[in-house]
Amino acid sequence: RVVAKDAALGITFVNLGLHPGMGSTFFLSSIVGPQLAARLALTGEVIKGEQAVALGLALSSHENGEACLNHANEIALKISKAAPVAVRTTVKSLRSMQEVERGGLDRALMREADAQ
Repeated sequence: RVVAKDAALGITFVNLGLHPGMGSTFFLSSIVGPQLAARLALTGEVIKGEQAVALGLALSSHENGEACLNHANEIALKISKAAPVAVRTTVKSLRSMQEVERGGLDRALMREADAQ
């Protein structure tokens, strides 16, 4: 996740009188942990790109969208130069935990749908 320094990021559903949706409760907790996820989701707090990096929500922040795109392309280029089989199997290994947690996502999506 690459963001612009002045990007505004937030799970603002509660400010609109809505329950969060689109799996945001599941993904936010898995990225930043349950305590920070609760703070962000329950307050509707909006944070800037640099703060997102400090909180572990993004990997890097850049001056603007073009700089973000350039950085993302640099990362993609590095990956494309690596051995394809090694990249593919590494991605599978990294995603294997997501598959284990998939039942959690399905439950979160059902809870979110019920609450909306």
